[in-house]
Amino acid sequence: MTRMEEDNLPQPLPHRLVEVMLVVGFDEDTGLPKPPGKEPEIDYSLDNIFKNDYEPCVLAAVSSSTMVYFHPFIRKDETYPPSNTHATHSSSQMTSLPELSVSRQIHRFSKHPTRLLSSSRNPKIMSHHMSTKGQVIAVPELPVSDEVIRSVAAFCFPDGAKVYKERPENCVHFLVLTDMSGSETYTSCLTFYRPYIVEKDEQGNLYFSLETSPAALEFGQTKCYTPNCILLISKYPYYTVLKACLSSLTALIEKDQKDMYTFIKEYAHILTWTPVPPAGDVAIELNLCQLSLTINPPDHCEKPVIDFPMYLTFLCFPIEEVLRIITCILVEERLLFLTTNYALLTVVMESFRNFILPFSWRFTYVPVLPSKSLGFLQAPGTFMFGCHSRHKEEAEQDMELGT
Repeated sequence: MTRMEEDNLPQPLPHRLVEVMLVVGFDEDTGLPKPPGKEPEIDYSLDNIFKNDYEPCVLAAVSSSTMVYFHPFIRKDETYPPSNTHATHSSSQMTSLPELSVSRQIHRFSKHPTRLLSSSRNPKIMSHHMSTKGQVIAVPELPVSDEVIRSVAAFCFPDGAKVYKERPENCVHFLVLTDMSGSETYTSCLTFYRPYIVEKDEQGNLYFSLETSPAALEFGQTKCYTPNCILLISKYPYYTVLKACLSSLTALIEKDQKDMYTFIKEYAHILTWTPVPPAGDVAIELNLCQLSLTINPPDHCEKPVIDFPMYLTFLCFPIEEVLRIITCILVEERLLFLTTNYALLTVVMESFRNFILPFSWRFTYVPVLPSKSLGFLQAPGTFMFGCHSRHKEEAEQDMELGT
C-alpha cells in the first residue's frame, strides 16, 4: 500500500467499541516456549509436555487499520484492512467464510439501567522495532502501549499456560488494564483450545503442527490441546456484549481451525469500526454472524456503563458482608478478593466500584493478579487485588509482610 493510499484510508472512530484485538498463546511458529528462569534439568521431552508450564506469546494484534503478526518475526498483514468485508477472500475461502455484517441502526428505547463511561483520552501509540542483520524494521502503529504487548500474556493465563491431553472447556474472564497515567481500558478474554500434533525427531527436537482433520497418530507423535486466548480491548466496559462476540468467534474457529485468522480479521474489522452510543435515548444494534446484540448507552454522560451482572455480588456475599466491604473501600483499606472462578473477580470488584459512586477508588487496582505476581501483595500502601483462592495461604503471608 502506498503512502497516498494510506492517507486516503478512513480515520478511526473516536468512540469505537473495540480498540484492538489480541491473540495470545502458542502455535506452530512459537512451539512450546520455556518460561524464563526455569532450571535446565527440567525435561521438556515428548513424554513430559503435559507436566510443564510454558511461556505464552502474543501471536497477533489487529486494530481498525493494521494487523501485525509477531512470530516467527514481526510483520504486517498486507491484506488488512479489507476494502470490502465480504469480498476480500478467494473463492475457495469464501465457501467457508460466514456472512458478517454490521447494522448500525439507531432507535429509541425506554430507559435501561445500562451506563457508559465516556472518555476523550487518545490511546497511546505503540511502535515495535526489530533488528535483523543490522537493519531496523519498524512495525505499524497499534493503539495499545508496548507495555501491554509485553505483559498481557501473564494476565491471559494467570496460573500459567499448559498443554492438555483432553480438550478443557472454554473459559472467559475480564481485565482492567491501567497505564502509567491512570487511564483504564477494559478487556474481555476468552480462552479456547486448538488441537496440535507434536512429534520428536531422532535428535530429540519437538515439532508442532495444527491438526486440521482427525487422523491416526504415527510412531513418535502425540496429540495435545494448546490454549489460545483472544482479547478484545476497549475504552468502555461492555463486558457482556464483548463476551458474546468472543463466543461467536471461537465457535467458528473450532469448526474450521485452519481459517482462524480469516475469522479474526473479519470480526476485528467490524468491531473496531462499530461506534458506541452517546449518552441519551439511542442504542446501537450490532448484527454479527447471525448474532444480534444491542449496545445500550448511559442515561447520563457522567454515569458509567454497567454491562455486567451486578447481582452476582449479592449471590457471593451476604448483605452484611457487602456493607462491610463497602466500608473498607471507603476508608481505603488494603483489599484482596479470592475466588475459585476468575470470571467472577472483575465482575464483583467492578460492582463494588460502582456501589461507592460518586466516590471512586484512587489506588492500585488489579482485578486479576497472576500467580507469579503475588509478591506485589507485599507492597506498602493501599490496593485492591484479586486472585484465585488456591493461593490464599501464600497471599495472606505476603499481605502480612507488607503491613
